[in-house]
Amino acid sequence: MKIVTRWGIMALVVCVCSAGLPLHAGEAKSDTVKKEELPMVIQPAPTTVTIDGDLHEWKTTGKLGPVTFDEEVKDDYNATFAAMYDRTNLYLAAVIVQPHPPYNTYPNKGIGAWNGDDLIIRMSSNPKLPLPLLGSREDLATNTDLFTVDFWWNHLNKRTYWDGYHGMSGNLLTTDKLSGIAVAVKTAKNGKGYTIEIKVPWLLINPVFHPKIGDQLAFTWEVSVANNNPAGPVRAFQIFANGGGSWAFTNPGIWGKAVFK
Repeated sequence: MKIVTRWGIMALVVCVCSAGLPLHAGEAKSDTVKKEELPMVIQPAPTTVTIDGDLHEWKTTGKLGPVTFDEEVKDDYNATFAAMYDRTNLYLAAVIVQPHPPYNTYPNKGIGAWNGDDLIIRMSSNPKLPLPLLGSREDLATNTDLFTVDFWWNHLNKRTYWDGYHGMSGNLLTTDKLSGIAVAVKTAKNGKGYTIEIKVPWLLINPVFHPKIGDQLAFTWEVSVANNNPAGPVRAFQIFANGGGSWAFTNPGIWGKAVFK
């Protein structure tokens, strides 16, 4: 097996697909989004979506993945993503395969949720913005049309947390300030990985945005994969999908594109 260290140069795999189309994957440079990428498809949600970590009611034709950071370790490390919507909520799901259950000790201890098993989305909420997004982190620091949020399972407290911010570096909103979000994490039966299912009200993302068929937004996924150390987990790898990469938190121009079906 190829050894990839935490500090090594990781292959950033960008994966996009559309309903009825095959999966397309390739390496992404940190400063650009490939022009040939197809947009991620956000499917209409069924009438009822139960946030329980079981994706039986999810539509799979718009899924991305499985995605990895190195094809030689794909069987041990990969992630598959999907998104749905209705007028009230954005629904997110990821199935993450790794050699252990999710480990994250934040906020009990640690420097941030990203330094353990964690799912992050970065998105715009204004279809009128040009794609790829334009502007630097400083230019868009407090732009309310941009939203970043991450979700994780704290295995010490045995509960889910989330936090996020508007703009590229806005004020951090913790779990209690983002009420209305629902998150469920379900560990894989074999203990190797987990499924995370999420509901985020549009009211929290952007109260004036109401998605409709054909709308296109900037959107990217990021997964932090922790090492196998429940006492002190730290990020060992990252998996990216639909644009993005290590510098997505500073450069919105590398976020990918999503379209509402």
